[in-house]
Amino acid sequence: MSARCPIIPLILCAVVAAAGGCSSSPSWFDARDKAESPPQGRMPHADVVEFNEGVADASAGRFDDAARKFADVLSKFQATGDHAHASETMFLLGMCYEKTARKEQAAIFYQKVMSQYPRTKPAAMAAERLSRLDLKKTPSE
Repeated sequence: MSARCPIIPLILCAVVAAAGGCSSSPSWFDARDKAESPPQGRMPHADVVEFNEGVADASAGRFDDAARKFADVLSKFQATGDHAHASETMFLLGMCYEKTARKEQAAIFYQKVMSQYPRTKPAAMAAERLSRLDLKKTPSE
């Protein structure tokens, strides 16, 4: 039996897979086409576009660029009550910090998503990643 990604939006699963979190997932382009195609005649909201750009950056390994975009849109999603995007953004921001060796910042965002959105897939994934973070102090600290 092969491991499967949790049931979350394909776009989030694709990014997590690109970062080494899932063993099987569609490619970024497949996920974008399936999960983020706007309804006929409607354009996606500007914040969702920036979120998707962050996802593309993270999928390509440009974690610093992705983190900037995620940090920019996080407060907008929270202010508008878009909890789905806010929880995903918070998780992905933590993952970007983790991937750029800023483990303390990653831990902060993983803990935030777990406390603010406790019964979500991003919170469950954050708990798993947080448990694997090595936050031990070095002897010189």
